[in-house]
Amino acid sequence: MAIDIRERSDFYNVVWIAFPEALGIMVITIQGVVDIFWIGRLGTIEVAAVALCGNIITVLFGLAGFLQIGTIALVSRHLGARDMASASDTLVHSLILGVISGILLLVTIFILSPAIIGFFGVEPEVAGNGVMYLRVLSIYMMFLFFTIPFMASFMSAGDTVTPLVINSVAVICGAILDPIFIFSPGQAVRIGSLVIHPGVFGWGVFGAGVAVTIAVATAVALYLLTIPLGRFPIKAPRLKDFALKSKEFWLIIKIGVPFAVANISRPLSTILLLRIISSFGTGAVAGFGISMRWYNVNWILLGGMGTAAAVLVGQHLGAGSPQRASRVSERLIEAAFVIQFFSTALYWWLAATLIGVMDPNPQTVHAGMSFMRWVVLGFLISSPGGLAMAAMNGAGDTMPGMTAGIVGNWLVKLPLAWVLSRLPMFRLDGVWLAMFISLIVEGAIGLVWYRIGSWTTKLKSNQFHLFN
Repeated sequence: MAIDIRERSDFYNVVWIAFPEALGIMVITIQGVVDIFWIGRLGTIEVAAVALCGNIITVLFGLAGFLQIGTIALVSRHLGARDMASASDTLVHSLILGVISGILLLVTIFILSPAIIGFFGVEPEVAGNGVMYLRVLSIYMMFLFFTIPFMASFMSAGDTVTPLVINSVAVICGAILDPIFIFSPGQAVRIGSLVIHPGVFGWGVFGAGVAVTIAVATAVALYLLTIPLGRFPIKAPRLKDFALKSKEFWLIIKIGVPFAVANISRPLSTILLLRIISSFGTGAVAGFGISMRWYNVNWILLGGMGTAAAVLVGQHLGAGSPQRASRVSERLIEAAFVIQFFSTALYWWLAATLIGVMDPNPQTVHAGMSFMRWVVLGFLISSPGGLAMAAMNGAGDTMPGMTAGIVGNWLVKLPLAWVLSRLPMFRLDGVWLAMFISLIVEGAIGLVWYRIGSWTTKLKSNQFHLFN
């Protein structure tokens, strides 16, 4: 159900948006954890291959962000102003961009997969599994791009319940199919003291990719089904009334591209960082990959809060209420500080257990535990900084996030990791230290920009314009 900012308090709207969105993120996170759990039963080589591809897919997710934030910033603004015709127009242009982008991505990744995996210089067995997994995930990414305009439209209206239901159905589908596609008929799979035989196809990591692809295709079908069922929050224009507008494409791209650059800065630089990590062995790569999957849990509630910040800021600005937009975003940033403190403490305490349950290899556990403990300290600043940038994104000001991403990852993390990893006193821990420092830098830039930057000044003076 869509929200109405004129009839409900901001606290109500935050809860209504953030908690279903957080549950949706949790569902998707569970899918990633389930995948790595089943793949971990195959061995460290398979885990390392999936870890490599995981960061590549994170980059592609970042690219998809241009479509999501561009759509949310525009549609939420139109809905706040109660301009349904403009919201509908933006949606259709977003759908066209999604289809074109998804197909281009499929072709590009399928062709370049061997070169991408080969860049890391990993063992031949890891590389072979990685290419196979990445190619099938290129189909997954195509379907994902198809879903983004639909999902962003629901979010812009404040309805995060419907995406939660759809994503839950898709993830359950993938979780059921995972072991069926991964393991061979009769292959014994041990889960603690329990031994099961769930396999049918025996496709290994390729089977894991097939399962998640079927899951996202299911989501596409369910989103399409909301239209004839009357659940979709925006009415599409009639074909005879619709006209392609280059300006509309340009607005989505203008807002979304800086956000996408920010989103891919960290994972793309991390892909280069993996070249350094892989020089310390397969255990280091596996420990890194497992930790990255577990970090997704950290963003469950914070991600929901970020969506709430973006949607409410956009709607309040559209309704001509910049003071309420500023007030709700400030409260969310403060809450992020508190939540991250407790989350960091849990990660630090459970680090060895979280790594070991996925891959008990001592080398994997040692590397992953060290990485996890360094990085969660950086989250203490990067998480509230991320909420600040989410609020600015909702207003269409995506430059702060891009600046923070480029500075933190390309000017700090990569050079520092290269230097520290070569010092005998640090070695692999030098890479983790570099990532910690980059997170501090990113978060600090977001917070400072929010507090004293031009966005804050314009917002409070009621002079902010989306397209200036």
